[in-house]
Order: sequence, then structure tokens, then C-alpha cells
Amino acid sequence: MRNKLRELWQIKKNRKRGIHKNKRDFQLRVAEWIYPSIGLKAWAKYLALYLKRKPLSSHKIALGFAFGTFVSFTPFMGLHGFIAIVLAYLFKASIPASILGTIVGNPWTFPLIWVWSLNFGNFIMHGSKAIHDVSSFTFSLENIISEFAFYWEHFLFPMTIGGIPTGILAGLVAYLTLKYQIDKFRKIRKALLHNRKVELRAKKIKKIKNKIINKKESK
Repeated sequence: MRNKLRELWQIKKNRKRGIHKNKRDFQLRVAEWIYPSIGLKAWAKYLALYLKRKPLSSHKIALGFAFGTFVSFTPFMGLHGFIAIVLAYLFKASIPASILGTIVGNPWTFPLIWVWSLNFGNFIMHGSKAIHDVSSFTFSLENIISEFAFYWEHFLFPMTIGGIPTGILAGLVAYLTLKYQIDKFRKIRKALLHNRKVELRAKKIKKIKNKIINKKESK
């Protein structure tokens, strides 16, 4: 039982280790962002442990992560971190957790998020007839800047309309899940530390008793 409890909050020493952040050049940093060198499972476990160990209330940590999750469903690329920080500051949530929450939007999930947000936004505004195939459009930074009004009307605005309710739902799920996991983790950790304290106290008392017995026997 004790070993199972320890596994919940200890990182194994023989775990697969990634490339140290100080040894990464630009290409390795980009590659690390796309796929962590320690593996997705280990990276997710590390992230969960990092959030659970932070000395803040579970509500503040979960709320901050939920804001980052919500922002990931908006089409404002490059501003996700800033918006998440502002929301966390206004609602007194954890700012580091809000930044970490933006990892929900990543190279693996962005294509799905964008297509869903665009079609869902068009469905909300115009009905099912407005859903269209985006593969026929050419996206480039030059085109977006020169024809911003067109892209805002046909892409960014519908993606915002579709992304906000989806982001709220995803943020709510993230909040409830993370808060539950943090509360559970801290409850188990508290019990484990209490058991350790009791064991140490019992050993100390036993040691004192043995000393007293040895003194009596020596006399």
C-alpha cells in the first residue's frame, strides 16, 4: 500500500531522461515543443506532478489551467499566453498554471481546433449551409495582412464565435478534472506524511525504551 502511495507523487530515478534545456539549440527547442524527448506519457506525468506540488489552493491552480485551456480554443495565435495571464491575474488564479494550460493548443491539436471552431462558428451564425471546406483557401501571412477584413469576416470571427463556447466547455472539464486530482493527491500525500511521522515517533520511543532497559541491565 505504501509503495502505491509513493508512486502517486514520486518520479522514478531510472526514468527516461530528455535533453537538458541548456543543451538545446533552436531546432531542438522547436522539436521539443512538437514532441517532448522524454515521451508524451512521462511529460504528462511531470506536468501533473508540477501542478499538484505547487503551494497554492487547488482552486487557483485548476482555474489558471482552465483559463489556458479556454484561450487555446481562440484563433489569436501568439497572444494565447498573454490573454491567459491577464485572465489569471483578473480572477486571482495561478499565472504559471494558466501559461501551462495553453499547451492544450499545440501542433497536434490546432488543426482539429481550428476546423471545429470555424465550422461550429459558421453553424451558430448562419446554420449548416455555411459550413464549407477550408482546403480551397490559401493561407499566408502576407495574404492575411493585406486582406485582413476578408479573413476576419470569413475565418477569424467565425472561429472566435465557435471557439469561445467550446473553450468554456473544455476549460470547465479541465478545471473539474484537475481540481479533483489535486485534492486527491494532497489527501493521499497528507496521509502518507502522517504515517511516516507516526512511524518515526514509534521508532524514537522504542529506541529510548531500549536505552532505559540496557541501563537497567547494566546495573
